[in-house]
Amino acid sequence: MKHDTCRWWLLLAAAILVSACAAPGHREVTVGPGIAYAVSGQADLFSRFAPVVIPDATTERYNRLGSPAARLDKRGREHIYIDPDKPAYFIQERRFVTSRGQYTNLIYRIHFEKVPQNLLPFHLTAGRNVGLLIIVTLDHEQRPLLITTVHTCGCYLAFTPTSHMPPDAFPEKWNMDGQTVFGMKLPGRLNRMEENARPVIYLASGTHRVRDVRIMPVSSLADRYRIVVPAIQPMAALKRLPLGDGTTSFFETDGPRKGYVKGSHKPWEFLLMSWWVMDARIGEDKEYGDATLTGTTFYTDLNPAHRQDSDMWPFARFLAYWGWRL
Repeated sequence: MKHDTCRWWLLLAAAILVSACAAPGHREVTVGPGIAYAVSGQADLFSRFAPVVIPDATTERYNRLGSPAARLDKRGREHIYIDPDKPAYFIQERRFVTSRGQYTNLIYRIHFEKVPQNLLPFHLTAGRNVGLLIIVTLDHEQRPLLITTVHTCGCYLAFTPTSHMPPDAFPEKWNMDGQTVFGMKLPGRLNRMEENARPVIYLASGTHRVRDVRIMPVSSLADRYRIVVPAIQPMAALKRLPLGDGTTSFFETDGPRKGYVKGSHKPWEFLLMSWWVMDARIGEDKEYGDATLTGTTFYTDLNPAHRQDSDMWPFARFLAYWGWRL
């Protein structure tokens, strides 16, 4: 009887995980006027390649981009939350070198109030203060080669190359016509980014999953969406959120949760996944950085044996692990 009970629990967990990952790839769910978050056209590198983010169903506050913020509750305790009335991109530049050349990563971090608790469809990643990383990799001529998207817990990693990517740099058996990433249908390769064009990232309602990636001029979106210009802040601003007469960090700074986003607990992922991936903090959003400094490893493969190799911070090693040959 004990073995039968365990078997049924495993089958139930598998069914829930499948339902959470399965989703149509190109269905747009927008009620009322949609919002496209787009940085104003400036000459600097970050503005030139800043992705346009278009979430579905922005009448729901949890689907709108926001800014991490801090306040004190009635008992004087710190409360970290996302303010959806103040959209922001947090940016950082990093360079890396391989045997083939020098590259630049333009890193954009965005956050949402929450993934709401939901049963139909089931939201495995339900929790507060969730986020998404969008990384645009440029070559030495400042041509965009690759757009990497991943949630700030390290899950739902997706690579979308452009036609600037050298043909011999693709992973073996890469399908140029398209790919499926945990149920989402994404392009296998994007066109070259012409002048005034930007990466456009479409996000699903509720889960904020990347459901499509395109390259388009911002002007072509103005007829369908209300253009909202997010604030641009350095990544370091996440560690000095205003609070009272001082500041506080968006991330825990000590203890067993050092490097994790405050308030980013994921009860369903803990219940259904932590025991087989051997990580009690599976799914919790975290700082993207050097693990020796942050206290967390930004791994992107659930296999515990590959935790270090799939760490996204040493980007050259990370790309090689996933089969890219830059």
